[in-house]
Amino acid sequence: MDFTSKQFIIFVISALLSYFALPVKIWRKAGIFILNLSFLKLLTNDLNQFIPISVFILGSFILLKLIEIIRPFKKLYLIIAFLVISFAYLKKYAFLSFMPFIEKTYLTIGLSYILFRILHLLIDTNEGSIEKKLSFVEFINYTCLFLGFISGPIQQYQDYSYQIENNKKFLREEKVFANIIRLTNGYLKVMLLSPVFHFLQTNLLHAYPGSPYKVILFFGACFSFFMNLFFNFSGYMDIVISLGNFMGFNLPENFEKPFKAKGLLEFWSKWHITLSLWFKTYVFNPLMKKLIHFNDNPKILPFYGVFAYLVTFFIVGVWHGSTYSSVIYGILLGFGVSINKLYEVLIRKYVEKKKVKKLHNNTLFNAFTCGLTLSFMSISSTCIIFSMKDIIGIHNDLSIGGIFLSFIFGSILITCFKLLLDLLAGKIEDLRKKNIVFRFPLAKHFEFSIKVIIIVLTYIVSASSAPQFIYQAF
Repeated sequence: MDFTSKQFIIFVISALLSYFALPVKIWRKAGIFILNLSFLKLLTNDLNQFIPISVFILGSFILLKLIEIIRPFKKLYLIIAFLVISFAYLKKYAFLSFMPFIEKTYLTIGLSYILFRILHLLIDTNEGSIEKKLSFVEFINYTCLFLGFISGPIQQYQDYSYQIENNKKFLREEKVFANIIRLTNGYLKVMLLSPVFHFLQTNLLHAYPGSPYKVILFFGACFSFFMNLFFNFSGYMDIVISLGNFMGFNLPENFEKPFKAKGLLEFWSKWHITLSLWFKTYVFNPLMKKLIHFNDNPKILPFYGVFAYLVTFFIVGVWHGSTYSSVIYGILLGFGVSINKLYEVLIRKYVEKKKVKKLHNNTLFNAFTCGLTLSFMSISSTCIIFSMKDIIGIHNDLSIGGIFLSFIFGSILITCFKLLLDLLAGKIEDLRKKNIVFRFPLAKHFEFSIKVIIIVLTYIVSASSAPQFIYQAF
């Protein structure tokens, strides 16, 4: 199912009508519960496909009740390990191929985000951060909330619970229009911009074999996929966050201008933000505490961060897929982020603060580090779609040197493009200040109308090939 389908549009209209028709007390539990079940039903017509994920959710709820009774549960790590292995089994991770997998097709969409919410509940309940004992309906409503079921965002229970208890059914006119605009932008990204880059990606890969410009075509295909991923995923977020606002949910943001990032650490604080925060809270921070407890020598503390980032982002990469290519992605992410952290440690240690500040305020340096970051993410992210056979084939074809050359080419190209965009942005801002047309109130409404027309025309032309959300498989 996708957000351009008739089923989803009917579901959204029904959800909005039920939200405004039902009393607040009913909406907070029973109403959301019914909507969650209805949304799950849209994902498949075969109820048997729900059995494995239902067993996983029910088992997790029983474990939560166990922790509520016996807390602090000293061997919580055993429960976490059991759930993670169960998740990996249901997702059919390659390293568990020695086990007999379930042969019948079953639902796995959203399982990753269910796992994140469940682990959050178990850990925070065990530590006392969540004191409330959840009923089964409350557990389902949080872990399977239809707004973030497919691809997040990952909202903490404390935030979710507060919004449920304080839900108010009114929106100011300006906020309604702002949400409509954001919803429109989301559909524009998903229906038009994402398919354009998917088209470029497909054709560049098709032209790659036998071409004398393989280095250029390879990076072009990688960057096109990365842009496809961004517009696909950020468009999805625009849609669910705007719909959530209409229904009284203030879902957390997942993107904050990631293409302005001047390093991988900054990039991951702007890209898939809720995922990054989850891994920082439940992987990076506990690992740092263990390392410091092992040896609290101030001289080596900064290097603990390098190691902790290596481990954390290796896991982030592996999470992105169930094949061995995701392991390559994990190695690349872990290596890249840890090198970024090592750079920060060394430059602070050996370079004067004034020189560091001057360097980081340099326009050309910032553009180049931005180019390095986006070029690295473009090439490494293709592990999401490439199989190990594809990766080995590219390695044999281009070699490490060719791939590195493609990375350098991409870095320089993006650097030049970034400098050009910054220059144009400055010129446009000057025009906005001088030209009254840009400040005319109806300009926004005109822009909105054009976007709606484009979306309608795109839907008419490509209704038979509605786009799928890339991240729904994770």
